[in-house]
Amino acid sequence: MDVWEDVLKKVIFGSAFLLMSLSAHAGLFECSPMPNLQCPHAQFAGKKMPGANLQEAYMQEGDLTQVDLSKANLKKANLFHAKLMGGNFSGADMTNITLFNADLTGANLSGANLTDAKLSNANLAEVNLTDANLMGAEIDGAMFVRATFCRTTMPNGIMNSSNCPVERSAAVDGDVPVKNQPVVQELPKAKRK
Repeated sequence: MDVWEDVLKKVIFGSAFLLMSLSAHAGLFECSPMPNLQCPHAQFAGKKMPGANLQEAYMQEGDLTQVDLSKANLKKANLFHAKLMGGNFSGADMTNITLFNADLTGANLSGANLTDAKLSNANLAEVNLTDANLMGAEIDGAMFVRATFCRTTMPNGIMNSSNCPVERSAAVDGDVPVKNQPVVQELPKAKRK
């Protein structure tokens, strides 16, 4: 009886160790993009997946750096603490997406629907939010350093066009025309008494 107990203990211990190893390194395995995907630590960096359906996908702490998910369905997806730097999400439906603590530095979110998105503490530095909809989004603690707001619907429903790029059509004093540069507005200087 003791021999069988020892064998059984080794099998159980070995199985538990294998399961722990697999779950700890789940991101090492290839995940296929599909609705309701369960793939924490997903590795989609650099992948081209325009129009993909990732509705309600769970990709917590995934690496989606430089991914192309333009016009993708990401409704109710969970990308908590994910890396999305430089990704293309233009025209994507990101309604009710969870992006708490995610890093979207330099991402293209032009035309994206981020209605009711959870963006608390997300890094949105240098993102393009031209024509994006943030109606009802949670943005507490989110960082929008040098983000482009142009015809952007803010969480309160107000349209923000504070730094729309403009095209300069004529060269001035021999300068080369510059396209799509943000307008820099100087504030009037205070009058001295």
